[in-house]
Amino acid sequence: MSQQCPSCNAACLSTTPDTCVIWSGGDMPAFDIKNGDYYNDVMFKFMTKFLELSEGVIDVSGFSSKSIQPGSDRLPLLEGVQYMADKLSNLSSDDIRLQGDYSALSSDLISNDAGKLINKFSTYFVESSESGSMIGFDLQPAITDMPQGYNVTKTNVTVSGTKKYGSNVVVDSSLYSFSAKVANDRFPLTADVLIRVSTPSGTVDLTKTLTIESPVVTQDTFKLDIKDRSKTTEGSVNLTELTTILSSQTRKNTSELDQYKNLNIYSTENIKLPSKDMAAVVSTLISKTDSLISKVRDLNKVNYINSDNTVSGTPNEVLSVVSNQIDQLVSAIASAEENIDLINSSLGAPVQLRSFTPCLTGNCK
Repeated sequence: MSQQCPSCNAACLSTTPDTCVIWSGGDMPAFDIKNGDYYNDVMFKFMTKFLELSEGVIDVSGFSSKSIQPGSDRLPLLEGVQYMADKLSNLSSDDIRLQGDYSALSSDLISNDAGKLINKFSTYFVESSESGSMIGFDLQPAITDMPQGYNVTKTNVTVSGTKKYGSNVVVDSSLYSFSAKVANDRFPLTADVLIRVSTPSGTVDLTKTLTIESPVVTQDTFKLDIKDRSKTTEGSVNLTELTTILSSQTRKNTSELDQYKNLNIYSTENIKLPSKDMAAVVSTLISKTDSLISKVRDLNKVNYINSDNTVSGTPNEVLSVVSNQIDQLVSAIASAEENIDLINSSLGAPVQLRSFTPCLTGNCK
């Protein structure tokens, strides 16, 4: 029943104690609240749980690769919620971590600093004579024009060959450029080239292993491979690292494609190439190979002319025909010899076969 409040004009409801009100809603296991509980119990359980949560802490380490504060990545609930909201609104590629197997890419991963050394090259030469050969290496093209902050800390070229005097080593030089005389019996040679470079992010090795088969006059350029000693990737990566990996792989693939475009492919006496362009070279080789296959197939067809008859077929088929004809000829000769023997026998004296000399002058008698 309603009654008039003595101090206001608003209607007031009659007061009902919360111990007399029944919770008719659904069960809430998280708060230990059940249908049929008294309202005062429901409110007490709810407020108790709310205070526990608001005074508790949550782990927000998953939102950053670095600690939020020294020694702890756990924050009070409200502070943690605010931190997560701030991080989400200012999310960067460093904060997004990706799980997966990137070993096929990261095994050849090079850093941005190492990427600036792609396409570095050096040269070598071979000069030959009967008394021995001269070989030489020039690393200057790779060393010059280094990016700012890059320094060459070591160079080495080791040339090894057939063992002589107890050692395989022919030349071991740390000079940027050198030449040396090598006995011809030391060939073939293997040259291991190393240029070690200090970069802002660590050490990078430029390397190459060359094989010089024989003392033939040669002058050539070779591209150095990159071994990045400053970068390793394990476990998950963030988006920034993955972008670096993909960028590195793209640079590597581009470099390899450039090598294919600039292969030293030369024409021969029998195969004339239109250019050194890979597509044109491959197209020419395919055309020449197709022509060769057609000619080889033609070799399997043989024409054998016998009087006015021409026998065509495979070599085996034609040889079979020739073999049969030879057998027939042998048989005819044997039959003729038998007839001669019979004639001799009937005449009582051997038949003399008079030999003759072919007339070549036209005045023969």
